[in-house]
Amino acid sequence: MRTRTNYRSRMRNRSLPEPILSYMRRHRASVVFSGMFIAGVALGSSAVRTLSGDLAQGLAALLRGFVDARTTQALGQTLASSLSQNLVLIIILFFSGFCAIAAPIIYMVPLFKGLGYGLTAAALLAVYGVRALPFVGFLLLPNTLLSALIIVAACEEALKMSRTFLAVIRPIDPPRSSGSPTPGRYCLKFGLFSLAMVGGALLESYLFLLGAGLFGLGNPG
Repeated sequence: MRTRTNYRSRMRNRSLPEPILSYMRRHRASVVFSGMFIAGVALGSSAVRTLSGDLAQGLAALLRGFVDARTTQALGQTLASSLSQNLVLIIILFFSGFCAIAAPIIYMVPLFKGLGYGLTAAALLAVYGVRALPFVGFLLLPNTLLSALIIVAACEEALKMSRTFLAVIRPIDPPRSSGSPTPGRYCLKFGLFSLAMVGGALLESYLFLLGAGLFGLGNPG
């Protein structure tokens, strides 16, 4: 019996390359945050199928406005719109790191991020059919994946900082000097996260500039 258990354990370990397994062990929180993002995408996608007739029509009208705006507005407007959505999440995570009990909020951020993309993508496919695939895959997906990776990294840093403050107010769990984030380093990392978000917004803006005419959806089918 023990031999069979050891064999199964070895097979599980061989299912993934060692560098990936090592990274997952060292960054378990990031794995959880990634799972929350994927769960949000699944929930958003499934929520579209449960909408009633009036809600579905209202969502379709909102989507038509979104598509028309994104495919006709200037580069700067697309940049501002894309950047503002993601910077709000970065700001929430930044200040959550300075709160000892902010872990529930931090875990909800990637879920909310995935929920927004899943709802948008599924609704576009429901309204426009297969014509929405290039729009979703080429214009929306690249920056969504990039910003999701940044959000996951920011969540991990915010959780570390929040746990540091929690350890300070809990005498039974004193903070460890090694590996504990410092405010200066924390602010520097979030500055880099913000710059990366600007890069992602620029990428999305140029993709819309180049592909809006090519992947325009027109009127719903």
